[in-house]
Amino acid sequence: MRIQLQLKIKRGSNTLPINYQYPVAAWIYKTIHLSNPEFSHWLHEQGYSYEKRKFKLFTFSPIKFENFLIQKDRIISQTLNCSITLSFLLPEAVKHFVLGCFKSQHFGLGDKVSQVNLEVQAIDIESEIEFTNTMRFCSLSPICISEPVERNGKLTSQYLSPDDIGYEKRFFDNLLEKYLSANEDSKVSIGNCKLTVLNTLKSKLITIKQGTPAESKVRGYQYNFI
Repeated sequence: MRIQLQLKIKRGSNTLPINYQYPVAAWIYKTIHLSNPEFSHWLHEQGYSYEKRKFKLFTFSPIKFENFLIQKDRIISQTLNCSITLSFLLPEAVKHFVLGCFKSQHFGLGDKVSQVNLEVQAIDIESEIEFTNTMRFCSLSPICISEPVERNGKLTSQYLSPDDIGYEKRFFDNLLEKYLSANEDSKVSIGNCKLTVLNTLKSKLITIKQGTPAESKVRGYQYNFI
């Protein structure tokens, strides 16, 4: 299920930190929890699982401002209207709960320096996609693929670019694991899948929990592909 939230900036600041992704994810979790605590607990503690891996199977686009400026590490909106797209894989039993919980929401996003107050004005449900063997996609948010490497005796993540050897295999392996986590009895396999990048890669370095002891950075890439 994909929904687009039409947002309006309310009174106060119109300035948001560039690294707002973690606060958005936290707001989504909180909103779902208020609507359906049992499903929220399951999503947070268990989620969809395949072998030893666990997935939440939801994502969101960047906030789309009608007009904005970038000043250092801040985004300054030049208008009051903006939007964001949320995408979930949800059990049928909780879809209406989740959809309803976002209606008329008031929430704040930001950090200690600046925060924007937002209100959900409208919700648009996007049409389902009809999948075919060959399809063209545009990534709305960065695609993050990593592999474990040892540095100074510790395992850490090395983030891969689509230009790197092994990226394509990890791309499809990850996609298959996520599919099988939600379709346990499926016999689907990757087969001869091929990834073709259509445009110049846009590298995005995102800081998680910025300014806290738990701060970390992840790198992803945005691109169009077949």
